[in-house]
Amino acid sequence: MEPNPIGIYVPCYEVFPNTSVNFSNFKLHVDQLSRTESLFLCARINSILLNSANNNEHLKQEYLVHQFFTTDEIIRINEFSQSQRNTYTIVFFRGQLLELMRWICLWCEDHADDGITFEEPETRRRFAKAALMASDLWGHRIYRERFALDGGIDLARRRLLGSFRAAAADTASGIDPLLALGRGYAMLSNYISSFYSDFLVEFHSLTHLSLEAFYACMGAFMTTFLYRTPENMHENPGLFHVETVCESNLNAQPLIESYIALESQTADELRNALWDRQDETVPDESVRYDYKPLRRRPILRASDGRAVILDPVFYAERASVGPLFLLLEHAGVRSNRIFSAFGYAFEKYASSLLRNMYPDPGPGLVNRLSCNVLGWDRNRDEIEIADACLNNAVEVILFEMKAVWVRDDLILDDNDDQYLEHLRNRYGVYTSGEGNRSVKGVGQIARSITKLANREWTPLTQDFDHVERFYPVLLVYDSLLDAHAHGYFLAAEFEAALVPDEVFRTGEMRKGRFRVAPLIIMTINDLENIETSVEHFSLQDLLRDYSSDCNDRMVSLHN
Repeated sequence: MEPNPIGIYVPCYEVFPNTSVNFSNFKLHVDQLSRTESLFLCARINSILLNSANNNEHLKQEYLVHQFFTTDEIIRINEFSQSQRNTYTIVFFRGQLLELMRWICLWCEDHADDGITFEEPETRRRFAKAALMASDLWGHRIYRERFALDGGIDLARRRLLGSFRAAAADTASGIDPLLALGRGYAMLSNYISSFYSDFLVEFHSLTHLSLEAFYACMGAFMTTFLYRTPENMHENPGLFHVETVCESNLNAQPLIESYIALESQTADELRNALWDRQDETVPDESVRYDYKPLRRRPILRASDGRAVILDPVFYAERASVGPLFLLLEHAGVRSNRIFSAFGYAFEKYASSLLRNMYPDPGPGLVNRLSCNVLGWDRNRDEIEIADACLNNAVEVILFEMKAVWVRDDLILDDNDDQYLEHLRNRYGVYTSGEGNRSVKGVGQIARSITKLANREWTPLTQDFDHVERFYPVLLVYDSLLDAHAHGYFLAAEFEAALVPDEVFRTGEMRKGRFRVAPLIIMTINDLENIETSVEHFSLQDLLRDYSSDCNDRMVSLHN
C-alpha cells in the first residue's frame, strides 16, 4: 500500500514576510474587498481545485499562483516548497476558501464597481494575502491544541478524531458530481418509494418540480458550469447569467426559474444565514462554522443576474440527498419515517451493487451472495444475521449497512468525548444518560458473530459449517467515516463488543472456532468503485490484502 502524499499549506509570512499575521490584520485585508465579486472568486477557484476529472494538483496550484502573486512572491513560494521534503505545497485549498467566504460575508459590502475590482493587481494581491491568512484561521479552528501526546498515542488519536474528520471534509474533492447525481436519482426515484410511497408526490407539492426536472436542471448546471480546468477558463469562466440561461432554454424556462428560486440565495441571504443576523463585527476567530446555509442553497446569485455554484462538494451532496432534506425541512413528525425509508433504500441500493458484482448463477449452482441474511435463534424465532453475506465456503464477508448522518456541531466540540460518544450512538454500542442501551452497526456484527460462534443462531440459507474466517464490514453512506483514524476507533469498538477469546499479533481475533478480522469500514463510494473492478480481483482478495497491509485500520480501505 503506497503512503498518501502529505500536503502542507504555505504560511502567509513565508510569502509576505513583512505582513503581520493576526486577526485584526486579516480583517483589514478582507473588508476592503467587494463582497459579491470576492465570493464569486472563491467559488470559481474552488471549481478548479475540486474538479474530480482533473487530478493534476500541481498544475491547478501553478495556474492559480500565477494569477495572484508577483514574481518575487512566487520565488518565495517555490523556496518554501523546496524546503518541505516528502510533501506537496498547497497555496489554495477548499477549507481556506470556505473560511474566507464566511468572513467576506460578514465584513464586506459590494463596491460600486463590483464585478471588475479584481482587474486591479493590488486587489488580487490583497485577496491572496487574505487567503493565506485564512489558512491559519482554518488550521486553528480545526486542530486547536489537540496535537499533544498527553496520555499516550491511543488517547491522542481519539482526541484528534473530530479534527481528522473536519480536515478531510474541508480538503477532499468529494465524489464526482455526476456520479453523486446518478446515485441520488437511483436511490430517490427507484428505491425510497418502496418504503415511503408519498415521496415523489410530496416533493412535487413542495417544490413545484418533479424529481426528474430537479435532477435534469442539476445535471445541466454540472456539465456546463463545473469541471473547470486551467485550459478551459475562457470557455467556462464558472459564472452564468440567470436570464441568459433561461433564454437559451425557452422550453424549459419555467423549470429552470423554479429550480434557481429553490436552490439559490443572495449575498445578503447568505450573510444572514451564516451569521444569524449578527451585527457583531469582530467575533471570536474560532467561532463554530455551520455549513448548512451553503448546503441548503448551493447557488449564489447577484442582483444583476450573475450566478455561480458556490462549492462543487456541497453541490454534489445536494445531488445525492438534496430532495430528501427538502422534504425533511417540512416533515415534522414524519421525519423519523423518512429517515427510516432512506436507510432501507440505501440497503436496497447497496445490495443491488453487490448483486451486480456477484449475480445469481442460476439453478444448481452456488449463489455466493445472500442479502438480508436470516436465521433462527434457539427459540426458533426468526432473526437477522446480516444485511448481506458473501460466502466463499471458508471465508465469509458479513455486511452491516448504515445510512446515518453525524451532527456537524459535535465534530469539533470542546469536549472531544462528545464526538466519540456520538459515533458510538450512530454506529456502535451506546448507553444513554437514562441507561438505555442501543446496539447498532459495529455492535450488530459483533453480536451476530458471537451468536454464530456459540451456535445460538442458525442461518436459514447459508452453510457456515466450514467457515474459518469472517471479514466484518460496516458499509456506510457517510463517505467521511473513512477519515484518518476512524477505522482504528471503530475497529477497537468492534473488538470490545466481540469480546474475543484470543487476539493475535496480526490483529486478527478468535471467537470460538472462527478467526475474525478487525472491522473494515467501507463507504458507498468504495463499493461503487469496486463494482467496476471485480473482474480483475475478488472482494475477498481486496479485504485480505487490506487486512494484511493495515491491520490497525489507521488507513482507510479507499487509500
